[in-house]
Amino acid sequence: MLELAEPSIRAGLVSLTDEGLAVTGRFGARGHARIASWYAANAFSRPLRQLSAETWVLAGVEDGTLYIDDIFAREPFDLRPHIPRLIDQPITAIHFGFTPERWWPQASVLGEDTDAWLFVRNLVPPPGPHRFPLMART
Repeated sequence: MLELAEPSIRAGLVSLTDEGLAVTGRFGARGHARIASWYAANAFSRPLRQLSAETWVLAGVEDGTLYIDDIFAREPFDLRPHIPRLIDQPITAIHFGFTPERWWPQASVLGEDTDAWLFVRNLVPPPGPHRFPLMART
């Protein structure tokens, strides 16, 4: 796990959010390192894990569900082979904090998140399922 208390880790997160891909192409956010680190510093996020030097993930397992809150990466990749590195116990479901079309295009929608209150001016939602990234909300 990566510790955001370390200045080099915070700088890496800033770099990945500024220069990397938005977590989703539908409602993606860039440059949101301060928001994401605020969640982590105030114990509102799951642990920050490193999949590679340029791929970090906020993820954790709770009650048999793997929650993936955000992915910070410079290049798209297939998330599926990396799942074992994000879990430490058996899981029965994966819950994304964003629309995962870039990382897992075949992910199925199982229901609506009724706790996802967000208001955006002049919003024209894209067709199909969509979700504004959890770690970019303020």
